Amino acid sequence: MSLLKQWPVFFLLLAFAMSPFFAGQEKMVLALIHILVLVVIIKGLVSPSSNQEFRIPFNSLVLSICLFYIWMGLSISWSPAPSLSLDMFVWLSIFPLCFFSYSLKQVDGWSYLKFGLLFVTLIFAFIGITQVITLGELPPMYLMLFTRNTYAGLLNLIALPTTSWFFILLGRSQTRWSIILGLALFVFFLAIFQTGSRGGFISLLLGLVFIVVTCREYVNKSSITKFIIIITISFICANILTSNLPVHRLEESKTFVSNPSADMRLLIWKSAWQIVESAAVIGTGIGTYYIVSPPFRHPDDDSSGIFVHNDYLQFWLETGFIGLCMLLFIMISISRFFIVLLDHKKLKPQDKFEATGLMAGLFTISIHSFVDFNFYIVAILMLMGLMCARIQEILGEYYPDFIYYSIPSNKMFHKVLMLGLGIISVLLMSYNLSAAIAEFYWYKAKRQFANGQIHNSESTLDLGAKWNPNSLRIRFQQVQLYRSVLNMIKNEASEVERKKLMGKALMVLKIIEDINKLDGFAPENRGHLLVENSDIAIYNWYEKAMNEYKNALRVRPEQYRARIALAKLLEQQGKLDEAVDLMNDGVNYFYLFKHSELDEFYQYAIKLNLMNGDTIKAREIQIEKGLLLDKQ
Repeated sequence: MSLLKQWPVFFLLLAFAMSPFFAGQEKMVLALIHILVLVVIIKGLVSPSSNQEFRIPFNSLVLSICLFYIWMGLSISWSPAPSLSLDMFVWLSIFPLCFFSYSLKQVDGWSYLKFGLLFVTLIFAFIGITQVITLGELPPMYLMLFTRNTYAGLLNLIALPTTSWFFILLGRSQTRWSIILGLALFVFFLAIFQTGSRGGFISLLLGLVFIVVTCREYVNKSSITKFIIIITISFICANILTSNLPVHRLEESKTFVSNPSADMRLLIWKSAWQIVESAAVIGTGIGTYYIVSPPFRHPDDDSSGIFVHNDYLQFWLETGFIGLCMLLFIMISISRFFIVLLDHKKLKPQDKFEATGLMAGLFTISIHSFVDFNFYIVAILMLMGLMCARIQEILGEYYPDFIYYSIPSNKMFHKVLMLGLGIISVLLMSYNLSAAIAEFYWYKAKRQFANGQIHNSESTLDLGAKWNPNSLRIRFQQVQLYRSVLNMIKNEASEVERKKLMGKALMVLKIIEDINKLDGFAPENRGHLLVENSDIAIYNWYEKAMNEYKNALRVRPEQYRARIALAKLLEQQGKLDEAVDLMNDGVNYFYLFKHSELDEFYQYAIKLNLMNGDTIKAREIQIEKGLLLDKQ
């Protein structure tokens, strides 16, 4: 097949190569990924070859995927922050898009896709290995994919199918290609082991056992010996490069119940279960965990607060028991496909190995997701969609009647189908492009604000808000700008000008509250505005500000800026005991980002305890946080 005819493969590989750069906020990256995948889907529908009609698969797997995503979309309607839930829905839609992009291709097409995915993932692995060697620490690649665990999960997804092909080539005595795949496996295993991810180790081992047991009649002792040599050498090398990290992590597994990682997950799961109990059937809405979790969050929870570190529990929390059952239905459907395929008496060893490797990858990621959030990583979702579609394709070669296809030969039906596809594509792309353009203006406005171009920054933010009115990034930046300007012109501008500017800030805060009613940013900043501009505020600004700070802490107890502001107001009122209790309670919380403002927070807590005569508590905070006592 001509390379030119495989341009859809290039588009998918380019999208996959870009996917690690999306970590949740990079709208421009996600928009480009969606554009590339949607173009491939449209090509598969509108331009079949001259002697073939495009086919739309219809089976239990397709039905389960569609039902799950329809239900996920419906959950947006009862979400406390619909626009933010829509963001997550678009984010997760990459899985069905990749699944259908592969399902709609011609049967013999895209022969270079598997080699391309192997090559791109090898680049990811090389980046990780190189940075560990040069920096001596966990590489920034992990930051793109959130954690070392999801990085290991991504590599496992490709390493296991590669292992299957390695056994195939060894069985055929193709020495040259088996050596190449052996080297690729060495790179993958080295990159996986150096992460120190115990979940990655265990799931990889289970996947390897799955391959060997399922294809045991085709795997001889010589092949297993060569494979063990490769994996052993890679483990030893990883152990040397990372100063015994893999061995240390495995030793920690012996005391899993008491190690810090397990303790942290147990805290998260306990808090998440409390939320599940409040909406067990339908959930709180897709993408809402980080929105609804702060009041339930344990003070010692040191996670980012975005994910539950258990995808099944998080989908139950967000989409309810109904959504969880639909997710499990997808897994059951693909497992059924694999079992039916193994039952075929004339199944070729090559196809059995390939399907087993693909299933092993899906199996390991599903096991690993009990302790992590792999199902929320775009790169992993893309691979899972393509792998499910490939298993479906292999099954169709042996059971043509098992995979039902709707072949729209009627021109009217064809046009209706294309119209529907066009509407979906336009909606997706308009949403993604508007979000991407708004993000571009946000970056531009931040640069302008940093350079002192206040007026230009305000105009740029207004333009960005027109493209995406629900962008919290832009709205937060607008509030920051208005507060800064009000502080700068406090002694220069007229009262009318200042009130006008304060009115703009309050209006934006109302918009933020409409977008997410459970975000404490709006009440906290209303309190700041009232305190900072008390001379032009309403007559009872003092009580209003205190109530706003209390509201902020009610929905987000870890908002230390609101806490310290409220404590200062209480101190001014002579309510020292209340101020001390408030600050001491805040000291107990874990704060993800460390900076000078947080040190000031702890210093103020020490000061209040000293003022209250509690030197023991002051010393305790000082020692725990590593701070010097305020001499004053």
